[in-house]
Amino acid sequence: MNINTQMPNFNYVNNHRVRNNENKIAFKGINKKTGEEVIKLAENQIKAKKPNKFISRLIDFFDSPSKTLEQRVFGKKAFNERVNDHNYDVASYLNQSPKKITEMTKGASMRRLKLLDLIAQRHNAKNYKTGAENPEAAIKLFESVPYPKKGHYYLVSSYPGTTENLHRIITLAGNDTKRLDFVKKLNKEIVKASGYKTDARPELAAELLESKNINKYMDNFADYKSYLALHSKDENAVKNLDSMVEAGTFNSKKYDIKLSVKNLFESKAIEETPILNKQTIEANYSKEGIEFLDNFAKQVGTSKESLNSGNDRDILHMYKTTTKENFGIRNKILEKFEYHKFMRQNIHENDKEITEMSSLFDKIDNDKQVKKFINRVIDNDLNVSSAKEFNAIVDNVPAKKLNIFFNNAQNIIKQTSGEERIYTLKHELKNPFFKTERMMEFEQDQIEYGFKKKPSIFSKARKYLANEFNIARDKMTSDNVKPLVKNEIKEVEKVESKPVINIIEPLELPKAEEVKPVIDVDFKAVDKVKPEEIVNVIKPIELPKSNEVKPIIESESKDFIKDVKNEAINKGFVKEQVESTNNIDKSVKLAKTAPKQPNAKKLVVINDVNGVIEKKLGAKTLDEQKSDYAKKATKMRLNMLPEIFASIKETRAADRAAGKKATCSNKDALALYEKINGKNKKLVNYMLKKRNADGTRKFNIKDIITTLDDAEKQVIQNKKIAPKKYNAQSERNYYNNIFDTNVAIYGQLEKAKKQTVKQK
Repeated sequence: MNINTQMPNFNYVNNHRVRNNENKIAFKGINKKTGEEVIKLAENQIKAKKPNKFISRLIDFFDSPSKTLEQRVFGKKAFNERVNDHNYDVASYLNQSPKKITEMTKGASMRRLKLLDLIAQRHNAKNYKTGAENPEAAIKLFESVPYPKKGHYYLVSSYPGTTENLHRIITLAGNDTKRLDFVKKLNKEIVKASGYKTDARPELAAELLESKNINKYMDNFADYKSYLALHSKDENAVKNLDSMVEAGTFNSKKYDIKLSVKNLFESKAIEETPILNKQTIEANYSKEGIEFLDNFAKQVGTSKESLNSGNDRDILHMYKTTTKENFGIRNKILEKFEYHKFMRQNIHENDKEITEMSSLFDKIDNDKQVKKFINRVIDNDLNVSSAKEFNAIVDNVPAKKLNIFFNNAQNIIKQTSGEERIYTLKHELKNPFFKTERMMEFEQDQIEYGFKKKPSIFSKARKYLANEFNIARDKMTSDNVKPLVKNEIKEVEKVESKPVINIIEPLELPKAEEVKPVIDVDFKAVDKVKPEEIVNVIKPIELPKSNEVKPIIESESKDFIKDVKNEAINKGFVKEQVESTNNIDKSVKLAKTAPKQPNAKKLVVINDVNGVIEKKLGAKTLDEQKSDYAKKATKMRLNMLPEIFASIKETRAADRAAGKKATCSNKDALALYEKINGKNKKLVNYMLKKRNADGTRKFNIKDIITTLDDAEKQVIQNKKIAPKKYNAQSERNYYNNIFDTNVAIYGQLEKAKKQTVKQK
């Protein structure tokens, strides 16, 4: 019954000009404004149910000009024959006379004839099944749509229910695209939500269109979607919805939760039990929890026997404890076990596996180290096939230790399984070269037949050094060290809490020759304090700059305070007082200190440093930093200074070439310069001079400063842990270990080529 024509698109009329002058229609060319008049005219005729023959022909022409001319002008006879055949088929479907159909379609556009095809097919299909379809309803439906749109075609071919109900819906929707789209959306998501044969009431669309709140429902369909899906069978659904909307008591979230829980159980993903049921899930609802349960059912699976054996409690516990923060790792674990579900089809029947999974999730939530280890295992695709195996590993070996020696753990997990894996992890975790006999034989065969190269001494050394570094990390962070640290802190607290003389901090004062203030200090508590207690709390005094003053504590009546003063004078911290006072018993005197003059060697180094920085630093930076460079001036630092500035220059040039903001400046040179000492000079020299294969520097100034900062923090921590054993040599060894590790990873420095001068 296909009339072999294109579906016309009424929207094209917008781009053409048709004028209505005293009921006379004339086509006068293309114009968007007058195209709107055509739409208005068509809408008026739709209301009158009388399609205009000229507009129908015009629509056909705009839809397909060449085909319209071919059919209606050059092939008019053949076209009329096809139309007659079409009308005869339609008449047989609708049980009407062909003459009536011909009269009914007189002046109809190709669009309208296509719609009649769909109506006839719908009537024929439904009448074949029920025998109760009235052909007059189909004819009325056709007559109510003189200018069909896409939404009309969809509803005729897809919306369930009787033709009378469809006629009611289309009459209410009219040619309003917004209403047609609303009914289409309602049909897709609500009325036909449960399949081709809907359980919903087809009258729902008409009742909504008749509601005085229809505009709210169309504009905010997502808010009302869950309610309509839950009450699609209820005859009073729209009436109750209107009441709640008008009273302001409608809560969309409430129905979203109910629908989400309903879909979970109706999909048979999880069976409902007295413990795991809709009411409990709704009371503890979370979006992540629902997604977890759905994914859990897909990846692991459940059964009635498994749930009735008590696993429903564990599943409910996992649901309640699933949050935004832990949903990601839980989902990764479920996907990790998916492959093994098919390898061992009865895994979901094992009652203990779900319990093990619940226990594993609790460990992850309570211990960040466990979460980190499991993430690394999954990311590296290691063969851990169940929650039980994960639990066995983290229960027998501390997760922190597994993370420190993860490369070793990874090597062991790949080669072992079951009890052998647990035993090996316990006893061989610190062994970077562990191999089973089977693996040794396999690697020998690979080397022998050329599939693998024999490991080099360099690679073994690098692995050994990295492992030694991890051993040191493990010792520093082990639980055995914590009590020592706590005791150290307690001892410090005891010392600081003793009643001692208040130490007066240096004050910013005018010049000594202008003002000479006297500050009274109460020494009543001195009798109760022992000399050794005062010595313990004396803070080291920095060498003052010129024209600065430092407080000196004096007392004739207390010999031990004189001793303290004399000791400070002998060590060069302060000079003797310029003048005295009668109230010497209870007073603090200010004394002017002369700056310490550098010796000849020091002056030479300072001059050399000044010669370097004056060329490199701007006037402002030089003025700010010159005295700081002079204080720290040593020959060792002087030798590295040109390389420091060269590194900064190259780094800035590379940043500019890459279009980035400069990451370092000449101000950073002082920060590194001050950190250089005899313990770290070898490391600093290496990092300054080491280059990549393409000639660029391996480390920039910021990298070196960061490395030294981290090392200094670790040295301080080491001293706190073992203050008596950790000496200067230990600190030097620590920096040497960092140097050796860098050399093992990045290689030695290239030797400088000697330049020879040819003699003439």
